[in-house]
Amino acid sequence: MRGPERRRAARAVAADHDGVVSRRLLAHAGIGWADVAAEVRAERWVRHGRQTVAVHTGPLTPLAQWWRAVWEVGHGIAALDGVTALLAAGLTGYDEQLVHVSIVHHHRVAPVEGVRQHTITRRRPDEVIRAGVPRVRPAVAAIRAAHWAASDRQAALILVLTVQQRLATPAALEDVSKVVRGRRRRALVQRVLRHLRHGAQTLGEVEPEALIEQVEAALRLTSAGG
Repeated sequence: MRGPERRRAARAVAADHDGVVSRRLLAHAGIGWADVAAEVRAERWVRHGRQTVAVHTGPLTPLAQWWRAVWEVGHGIAALDGVTALLAAGLTGYDEQLVHVSIVHHHRVAPVEGVRQHTITRRRPDEVIRAGVPRVRPAVAAIRAAHWAASDRQAALILVLTVQQRLATPAALEDVSKVVRGRRRRALVQRVLRHLRHGAQTLGEVEPEALIEQVEAALRLTSAGG
C-alpha cells in the first residue's frame, strides 16, 4: 500500500476513535508494523503504547485516551469503569487525570502509564456497554467509583453528581450496591444513597457543592445518632 493510500485508510479507521487506532484495526485495514514504523519515522504518526497509534502528532482527546486505555490493557478484557465510565456517559463537574478501567481478576496485565487498573471478582450480566468505547453502565460505575475514591467526600460527591445529572436513580444505585459491595465505605455508601433517595425530588434545584454539604451534614447527624 502506497503512503498516501495508507494514510487515508488509517484516518478513516481512526475517525471513530478521535484520531487513534489500534494495531489490530490497522492490520485489518492492511497496514502492518513496517508501515506504522515508516509513518512514525516520518513524524506523521505517534505511538502511544504497544497497541495504540495516533494518526496525528497532537495531544490526545479524552475519548482517544479512553480508547488507548482499553487497547493497551487489553481489547475484550478491559472496560472503562468508575468515574471514567461516568465521564464517558456524560458526567460533568468532576475532574480526573487517570483513566480508570476494570479487569476480571484472572487476567494479568502490565501497568499502563496514565491508567488505573482495578481488579474485580466478576462482571455483572450486561454491565458493559460495547457500543463505542467499552464502558461499564453508570449505576455500577458509580458504586465502584465511590469505593475507589480517594476520600469519603469524593465518594459522596460522585454519588451526588450521578443522581443529580440523572445518570442513575437512587433506586438503581441501591440495587447495585447490594451486589457490588466493595471493600471500603459500605456503610457510607448506604447512608449517602438513603439521603439521596429521600431528597431526590429537589436534587436538580441545588448546586453540587451546596448539596454535598447537605449530604455531609446529614451523615454527621446520622453518625451522631448511632
